[in-house]
Amino acid sequence: MSDGQVAAMTVPRMASPTSPQGHLFFHALPSLPAFGAFIYVPNAGIRDARAMVLVHGITRNAAEHALRFVPFAEQHQTCLIAPLFARAIFPRYQTLMRRDRSCAAPEDAMDALLADIQQRFSLDLSTLHGFGFSGGAQFMHRYAMRKPAHFRRVVVAAAGWYTFPDASAPYPRGIGGNAPPCIGKQLPAFLRLPMRVIVGSRDNQSDAALNQNPEILRQQGRTRVGRGKAFVHALHAKADALGLTCGAEFVRLRGAGHDFSDAMARHGLGEETIAFLFPDGDEA
Repeated sequence: MSDGQVAAMTVPRMASPTSPQGHLFFHALPSLPAFGAFIYVPNAGIRDARAMVLVHGITRNAAEHALRFVPFAEQHQTCLIAPLFARAIFPRYQTLMRRDRSCAAPEDAMDALLADIQQRFSLDLSTLHGFGFSGGAQFMHRYAMRKPAHFRRVVVAAAGWYTFPDASAPYPRGIGGNAPPCIGKQLPAFLRLPMRVIVGSRDNQSDAALNQNPEILRQQGRTRVGRGKAFVHALHAKADALGLTCGAEFVRLRGAGHDFSDAMARHGLGEETIAFLFPDGDEA
């Protein structure tokens, strides 16, 4: 289901300060109208200030992300926020790098959007549960690297490649060189952050969309499965070197390939995600 198909369903745009329960709607950031998010507030209300941020991949299927997680939102009483990073404005949103100096940085736009949603709809977004798929998983782990205190738990699913905690490699492959200073300062907190890296067992092809940079191949491996495992291993190794307990774990999703819709519908990606974000249904 693409956002074009969802648009045909007439998802309303909201300008009022109310957040209607049980209806998916789109809210544009006033200061950057081309950027916004699909929002869903469960019928039963929100429990313990729960909020999930869902970040799409390069197909920009933000509305589908929200719709696929609606049943879980109702079950666990969490609101959903699925930002839509338009290709024309944010072609490199995965790495949090801006298109050029005239455009907003993805990180700044995300910060502004969350602040606006919190104020406009009276939602508590002081801490979040994060999920990203493919390019969205790249965005999510890099955003959490900069702001680990903003998250309670994070799921990173099917990322093509990662930012390793390696100060000898330049950003975004590592945290050296031109990496934002906040990444180094926040690294201990990021290493401790509970994070599940999920990759489908059949997502093991070197397809055209996968970064084939020789340095990425040497550092991270040739497939998304291998790269996910290597990333978690690198996080644990860095945490061990710093005397910290690492919060990251790797999960192979049996039978799933690199397809968000199929992984959600047939292979339990939603269940694996929610089980980690809300363990025993009581994560607050």
